[in-house]
Amino acid sequence: MVRIVLCDDDNDVIEKYRYLIKRYVMSRGLEVELSSFSRGEDLIFELTDHYEEPDIIFLDVFMDEINGVEVAKQIRRMGYNSQIIFLTSSSDFVFDAFDVGSFNYLIKQDTDDTRFRTVLGQALTQIDKRSGDFFDCNFGAESRRIPFKDISHFEIYRRVMRVHFNNDEYFDFYETMDHLTTRLANRNFVRVHRSYLVNLNHIVLFKNQTLRLENGEELPIGKAYQSDVKQSFNKFVENNWE
Repeated sequence: MVRIVLCDDDNDVIEKYRYLIKRYVMSRGLEVELSSFSRGEDLIFELTDHYEEPDIIFLDVFMDEINGVEVAKQIRRMGYNSQIIFLTSSSDFVFDAFDVGSFNYLIKQDTDDTRFRTVLGQALTQIDKRSGDFFDCNFGAESRRIPFKDISHFEIYRRVMRVHFNNDEYFDFYETMDHLTTRLANRNFVRVHRSYLVNLNHIVLFKNQTLRLENGEELPIGKAYQSDVKQSFNKFVENNWE
């Protein structure tokens, strides 16, 4: 699923790019979740009120009240790393766009199909590369995309999986431990107990039949897993501390 946002104060422009986006994304065999806004303030409010990060934001530069560059600055200050593609009637602003880490820009009146497909295609390629650094999960209508580096461990209890991240945050979802272990086999996660899957990057100490994480939490190591845990940890240390 690719999450794309359109923000432009011209409804005709929104409809034009909505059509182009859907046609191209679907031609690549991807599903798209597309939302649109006619004011930068509404987009900022939406991003402030919701956790989900758009993959791509098409953002009009010249809007009333607050222009697109200022909107982009606020989006970056909120911590969002979405690919921003500016929509503009002039290339004069391009140096300002670099200051907010924009991905690219399209000049509305000069955008042909080839140029559009090239820009959006490059953005989707970057998303594919970056998505490998995130863990995606959902529970009902709520979904999360969590950087792997922030995840300390997974815990299962009564068929509900809980991912622990950023020291004291967590999110619950449904998945079996066996399936999750297989899914993360090449992600430096190790099964330490029938109820726990741990990020090797977050282990700081082994003590008897327990391990300690960077956040100070201690987890049990099941007898059946002790050999694999020590072997995996030693291999991890050798590969990362040479």
